[in-house]
Amino acid sequence: MTDGLGGIQLMALVQSRTREHTADKPRPVQRESSYPANPWDLTTTVIGENARRLPGVAARAVSGGARMLTGRSHALGEAVRFGSSLRRTLSPPPATPSPLLEDRRGSTWRFQVMECELADLKAAATLARGSLNDAYIAALLGGLRRYHERHGVDIEDLSMVMPVSMRKSDDPMGGNKFAGAYFAAPIGVEDPVERIAVLRGIVLTLRVEPALDALSLVAPLLNRVPARVGQMAFSLVGSAAELSASNMPGVPYPVYMAGARVERVFPFGPLPGVAVMAGLISHNGTCCIGLNIDGDAITDLDMFMECMNEGLLEVISVVR
Repeated sequence: MTDGLGGIQLMALVQSRTREHTADKPRPVQRESSYPANPWDLTTTVIGENARRLPGVAARAVSGGARMLTGRSHALGEAVRFGSSLRRTLSPPPATPSPLLEDRRGSTWRFQVMECELADLKAAATLARGSLNDAYIAALLGGLRRYHERHGVDIEDLSMVMPVSMRKSDDPMGGNKFAGAYFAAPIGVEDPVERIAVLRGIVLTLRVEPALDALSLVAPLLNRVPARVGQMAFSLVGSAAELSASNMPGVPYPVYMAGARVERVFPFGPLPGVAVMAGLISHNGTCCIGLNIDGDAITDLDMFMECMNEGLLEVISVVR
């Protein structure tokens, strides 16, 4: 339906900065959808729309070909760079699969939460010259390393996918505007400050990949095909990683819904083939972390959550 930032935008429509009722809230004009309700008819409609765009695509291709004739070496170089980036972006991360997380059937979902002060996680990130997201991922990796150690498994890298927002300030509300960046996460780095610093370098490199947004080429169609078809496609992509983690900025002030103050906002994403889907929303000074855990991959949930909380405490304690 929508990515994390899109969901926060939509949620803001039903929240208020005051507890009292607002009688004159603006109401959008109701418009009837031009798309059919039947999934297969919808797919046919979208394919037809894309077919009608082909003449324009062909015209741009001809124009691009003409430019290539005048600057073939530059165009060829750009194509080679994009192809290399596409291979790096879509290839499975160069990490040995974890024997503890290989049974990822996704048939059982387990929801757990963690939280910490936003200021504490930011301070840890600043100490290591990283971002809030770097410190957050470092905490997740610290917990997962402990979980592996408890089971006597030595692991240096963990295959991971991180959603990167491609949303622009003038994009319409809702929808999906993200790309998935795969990498081998440095789970074997024991020092939390060093782990944050290593992650900073990896993430900065990933964000400048030319082919990072390659998924957007097929996402419009996948968003409209029948749910099972889209689910199969995204599961094939997600199964290349064992951990997925996203971070979304929430509101920095108190908000209310139906007169009640919203104390926490915990995000829970789906399981597209990963063992753990983690999401963080910063809400009024609190980092709210929601975990969706594959119950087939993580069989000892109590031990797992004990390790994850220790990993979070390890990171925020570096400034104390």
